[in-house]
Amino acid sequence: MFAGPGGYLSSPQISVVNAAGVQSISSTGFTGGVQAGYNWQRAALVLGLESDINYLHLNGAANSGFVAYPTAPLSAGFVVSAYAHNDWLFTLRPRLGVAQNNWLFYVTGGLALTQMHDNFLFVDNRLLQAAEDVSTKVGWIAGGGFEWAFGNKLSMRAEYLHVNFDRTGAGVSLPGRIQQPLIVPFNQSSKLSSDLARVGLNYHFNAPDVSATASVKTGSVEHSPWEFDVGSRLFFSTGAVGAANPLLNAPPEILASRLIYSGLNGISGETFARADHAGGFFVKGFLGAGDINRGSLNDEDFFSPYSNTLLSAIGHLAYANGDVGYTFLKSPGAKIGAFVGYNYYTQHINTFGCSQLAGSDICRPGFSDNFLGIANDHRFNSMRIGLTSEFMLTDRLKFTAEAAYLPWVDFKGQDDHNARKLLLPQASSTGNGVMLEGILGYKITDNWNVGIGGRYWAWNMKDGTVDFNFLDRPGTKIVEPGRFNAERYGLFLQTDYHWGDTTAAIAAPSLPVKGTVTPSPMSWSGIYVGGHLGGGFSNDHWSDPFGSTPGYAEGSFNIAGFGDKIHTTGPLAGGQIGVNWQNEQWVFGLEAAGSWLNLRGENSCLTGIGGVNCQRVLNSLGTITGRAGYAWNRALVYAKGGGALTNTTYFIQGDTFALALGTGTTSITSGGWTLGAGLEYAITNNLTTSFEYDHIGIGNATVPFHTLALNNAQNISVKQSIDVFKLGLNYKLPFVF
Repeated sequence: MFAGPGGYLSSPQISVVNAAGVQSISSTGFTGGVQAGYNWQRAALVLGLESDINYLHLNGAANSGFVAYPTAPLSAGFVVSAYAHNDWLFTLRPRLGVAQNNWLFYVTGGLALTQMHDNFLFVDNRLLQAAEDVSTKVGWIAGGGFEWAFGNKLSMRAEYLHVNFDRTGAGVSLPGRIQQPLIVPFNQSSKLSSDLARVGLNYHFNAPDVSATASVKTGSVEHSPWEFDVGSRLFFSTGAVGAANPLLNAPPEILASRLIYSGLNGISGETFARADHAGGFFVKGFLGAGDINRGSLNDEDFFSPYSNTLLSAIGHLAYANGDVGYTFLKSPGAKIGAFVGYNYYTQHINTFGCSQLAGSDICRPGFSDNFLGIANDHRFNSMRIGLTSEFMLTDRLKFTAEAAYLPWVDFKGQDDHNARKLLLPQASSTGNGVMLEGILGYKITDNWNVGIGGRYWAWNMKDGTVDFNFLDRPGTKIVEPGRFNAERYGLFLQTDYHWGDTTAAIAAPSLPVKGTVTPSPMSWSGIYVGGHLGGGFSNDHWSDPFGSTPGYAEGSFNIAGFGDKIHTTGPLAGGQIGVNWQNEQWVFGLEAAGSWLNLRGENSCLTGIGGVNCQRVLNSLGTITGRAGYAWNRALVYAKGGGALTNTTYFIQGDTFALALGTGTTSITSGGWTLGAGLEYAITNNLTTSFEYDHIGIGNATVPFHTLALNNAQNISVKQSIDVFKLGLNYKLPFVF
């Protein structure tokens, strides 16, 4: 960043600003994607042309800290900040190599394209200015590597690449807010270079097909000690973040503010892989990164009058999973296993503009939409414990499901309030969460598959801290309590290459070659017991008996109608018992199920009197349902419906900057109804696995808060709905009736 003369800064001040504006962002991350190319070989010489498209987790920020002016006729000092991220990289490169036996050693270089997202900020006591550069840039890439051919038409590779993009300018920055007509002409620019280390897998279309010429004895079944899947996904998702949700001042604890990021729509790319051994052990995981292309931030402050400001949001997300597990049950074309693992999830969000939705005068008209007012980083590190199952519905159609409970979650974040020259590190290590996934895949060939899937992820921290680090007041630090949560869900498309089959070894001797296995039909009649693991979310509406009321400032009002809706997320686990009767292909049954839940969430309520914090925790769920389904081979698809019973704890924090109402807690058991549907598969004649979705509706429940110092708010009506997903395992008792 470079400042020129404009009457606002003196020459010595301009020199100090220019020196502080020379900043460097050094970040590490990961990348993945897909590549395609063509090789020409003459003797040992190999000439090729290759193109690839990659996702990138490459982002960071730089901050000058508070810098004092050498002379201060206008202000004491300033802060210069920069934010940058890149989400994708495209290359087109010739390759030149030497082949020896099954090895290829090569060098490569050529064209590179990326989109650069850069933001630059200058803040002092009187001036806010910002600039942004979002542009597609052309650069170059060069490197080398080696490739090893193995198996049938497959090769593995490892390579190093250096990519470089020339300096690009963001132009003259626009004013966010200025208190005099003389504007400093700032000019910003950025330059990107990166070093990439990559490993990959290639499929060669023109290689001889060994399996096509291999002889297979009639009745034999191909068996491999290893089974592999490697592929890519495109994930279309949306999400929300509460950080902090809420922020409390203490002691004593009072409700201070809340940041809610919502509608965070994103597109990300992924690379995934899984390896299974015939002994039952497996490893699996994925890497992904992408762009948050739109969203919003509601920034609430609980003064009088109540304030709710709206900002637009964009950003970047990245994530990674790694699991190890054991397949404890399998049959031809089906298996179920348990795993433990690790999840990493991070996102950076920039927010712009500021418009007031309520009755406060915060964000007066004239605040520029160009200024990056609040930037937020969130990082969740989690332990995963879960179940995974997969089974062939037909000879080409496969269903895969996974449910993971996150018993331990560690959260780190930072909130940059740029206009206030304030950094707020955030932390918590007491939380949990859930990760759910279902995929319907189709075999184009015996090795190539495509599929569509859906997933739901949620993290919920029970408590934590927020540090107030005022850059213009060195040594001033305040630590306040706060809570944090995040959610992401959506649909993805995938393609993968599969080879090997560890389940073929246990096929009956009379079965034909792999890929044509037709299991014997299942008899569903009988009594069964089982357990399930999963999670979900719920939405509540709290009644508000108050209209708008005057604020403390003359002519101001607390406006009613904000909040009053609680969205909760979390895991569940439990058991079920039931009985089925089968008539030809139709199956009818009765089932009773009970679940422990930890669905938690909170939001603002009663904003007409200034706003309080309303929290809800769903503790347990019980259902009694009837089931009706259709069976084919060893699969059963069914619908269900019946009654439901829930136990819920409600909490109100009524102490704010403007109110002193006290707190209240109430637990209530309420009844309602449930509708759902599921898919079940018999791995053996006694053990089945299922994946199920249920919607539960609970009518209006009167929730008394007798300890609140507000008589006509002691009885509040709450209406709730709950949506849960469950991965289950059932054992059919060996009784015949």
